[in-house]
Amino acid sequence: MSRTVNKEFHYESSFNFINMRDIEHPLRKAPYEYRIAALGDSFTEGVGVAQDQTWPRLLQKMLPSVNGLRTRVMNCGIVSHDTVDELQVLRERVLAFRPDMVIVAVNSSDITDIATKGGQERIGRPFYRPPGSPWWEFLFGSSFLVRHFVQGILGYDWTLKSSAELKAGDARALDAIYQTIMDFAHLSGERGFALVAVFHPMKHELEKGGWPLDGLIGRLAGEKDILVVNLLEYYKAECAKSGVPASDIYWPVDLHHNARGYELFARGVAEAISKTPGIKN
Repeated sequence: MSRTVNKEFHYESSFNFINMRDIEHPLRKAPYEYRIAALGDSFTEGVGVAQDQTWPRLLQKMLPSVNGLRTRVMNCGIVSHDTVDELQVLRERVLAFRPDMVIVAVNSSDITDIATKGGQERIGRPFYRPPGSPWWEFLFGSSFLVRHFVQGILGYDWTLKSSAELKAGDARALDAIYQTIMDFAHLSGERGFALVAVFHPMKHELEKGGWPLDGLIGRLAGEKDILVVNLLEYYKAECAKSGVPASDIYWPVDLHHNARGYELFARGVAEAISKTPGIKN
């Protein structure tokens, strides 16, 4: 049991034998059971709320059955993971549970993570560094004057890249996310699970009504074997209908969802799954 305490929230967390913030799930699937594995980063693990308020836990309550089978939703979210990490988690830890559906949650932090850490080429290479790291990186880490010059004068950001390099890196990262989701889809065909790709916004993206994921969503929209869920559009519609501002569903400092935000997340996913042809609940 671990405890999270800060000025905005406090809660306890327990982790199961595959090191996920969730209850223990048996490997053997019960008769008449429909298993859903939810993969993602800290938003899926549920930073900011108690364990029974995470969106996977709420999804199980909102979607108690699928096609007459009782649902079991497994929270497989891990803080700081990106789409590439999640594919590895699925292969190495989750497939043994024989999920009937896999939900992979994606947000724009995946772009930054993959642009910084690399895509699938980093897997199995613990000391891998993406190409393009400047020779003066060690000076940046040890000198305030160098940091001031690089960021204040040259305009580099914290990843030590110029604006042009950032743009190119983001484009490569988006391609890597697309390819990784297609690898999820290939695996879904091999292992017989349904695949759902959920794209969810950060607070500032909801406030301005736009994000850098539209192109990726458009590329995936034509894939008949992937259910694509755009929660930015869902949030915008629901917030407009209810009069709830973006600030009411995220913590103001931490910027993860609060309980209200995770409830909206789960509802958006549940509604999208329920409307899918061939799915009854």
